[in-house]
Amino acid sequence: MKNRHYLERKKYKMNVRIFIRNLQKSIPCLVCGGSRLSAEINQFFLGKDHSITLKSLFDNTIDKIQQNLNKIQYKDKNAKKSFEKILGLLKIASSIGLGHLSLDRKAKTLSAGEYQRLLLLKYLTYDGTGALFIFDEPSLGLSQTELKYLNKAFQYLISRGNTIVLVEHNRYLAESSDYIIQMGPGAGSHGGKVIFQGKSDKYNWPIESLDLKEAKLNKIEKIKLKSPTIYGKKIQDLEIVKAGINWISGPSGTGKTGAIVNTLAAHIHYQIYGEHMNVSRGHFKSIEGVLDFDDVIIVDANLNRYTSRSTVGSMTGLFPVVRKHFASLAISKSMGLVDGNFSFNSQLGACPKCEGKGVNIVEMQFLEDIVLTCEDCQGKKLKPIYANISDGTMTVHEAFTSPLHKVLSEIKLTPKFKRVENYLKLLNLDYLSLDRQINSLSGGERQRIFLLSKLQKKIENSFLVFENISFGLSLRELHAQCELMQNLAADNNTIVIIDQSDDFAKISNNSIKFQ
Repeated sequence: MKNRHYLERKKYKMNVRIFIRNLQKSIPCLVCGGSRLSAEINQFFLGKDHSITLKSLFDNTIDKIQQNLNKIQYKDKNAKKSFEKILGLLKIASSIGLGHLSLDRKAKTLSAGEYQRLLLLKYLTYDGTGALFIFDEPSLGLSQTELKYLNKAFQYLISRGNTIVLVEHNRYLAESSDYIIQMGPGAGSHGGKVIFQGKSDKYNWPIESLDLKEAKLNKIEKIKLKSPTIYGKKIQDLEIVKAGINWISGPSGTGKTGAIVNTLAAHIHYQIYGEHMNVSRGHFKSIEGVLDFDDVIIVDANLNRYTSRSTVGSMTGLFPVVRKHFASLAISKSMGLVDGNFSFNSQLGACPKCEGKGVNIVEMQFLEDIVLTCEDCQGKKLKPIYANISDGTMTVHEAFTSPLHKVLSEIKLTPKFKRVENYLKLLNLDYLSLDRQINSLSGGERQRIFLLSKLQKKIENSFLVFENISFGLSLRELHAQCELMQNLAADNNTIVIIDQSDDFAKISNNSIKFQ
């Protein structure tokens, strides 16, 4: 009880609200049926036929609401102006692939692409002028048709005197831009230089393509999913090739994620572990084929699964390797030090003043928190006596903050972590440091680090789903992803890629187009 009152006083903090929400169990309200509307509200109607209530609008999809509201005529000028603004908002939402969503759909049930477009919608309908907009990978999950509508919305904002900056790899949006700034030549510490700067019609596009071919299957076995249904929407039947690469594409809202993740993967997960995945579950008429998998792994663009303590070292499992390296030194043994003395998550090694955070935070109840570098450890997170221990090449602090390719070359690795090192190179992530916070990475980097965390053990005979895996990747990095997919498929894994990039067609054994 005492702890509950303490948490209630801290509810102005987002992480506390999330923690409290996870402790609670929700059930539909018996009075409103989950609509959150009072009975009196439903006594008001829209239109002459009295068929449209606020609850019926919330229950319908954006496309259906747009159809219903188009039938209503207003004579009052002020009401007509407000009504036309609402219709314009619905039209843009539908054009960027949100027309299938109902207004009462919970945001946590949306895919990463849907959620990002929902945030985009707020800015695409901006009426002001003289604003600077910065969009990071707005093409996530969009088909070519939806990209054209998105570009049209960008042009509308520009016509009103606004400036738009896109951080993008999509060729179509880049060619549609007025000005291009290309950074490089590589990623992380290998980049930071301006390779090209000028008008888009002056840029010489490199002739690049994926030099990969479809892998041949020894035998073809299929899984057939009949009549999948989720959120009341019927989805087309589909066939998945086992021990091969399946590429699924199609417009937003056609049920790609619902059929694969919420229905098929959720069913396989329940068969293996006897418990449901933490997703909204879909239903189906039947599944044909042998589902003899050992594991189910979902790699999507959900970027909010990490805490402030999550680092590259903790996600890849390399922190313990480096700590053991320094604990085995003669100076460490003479001081009686163990692995925990080199961990800022342990009381043995964490700086007592900042508790291993490297900073001290002054909480401001109604303002942004004040963050100050810890004076005792100077931001090193460890007690200074341990952070400055050296193996003759680098100190503990330097090992935590230097690029991984430099650190791992000085440490003896087991075959398991040698494999992790090879994956780091393949996925072009070895420029990151061990203590780099996951929340500070770009979307593409976070997605690849999450994938790498799953590859610490050798994966065989598993059902793997990769959603929007091209998110934030250059063609070179996409090539590395495809090579990894082929290696996984060779180990008898069934790969399903849900992505709009046509490049995956070159390596897939089975291509499915949703309509």
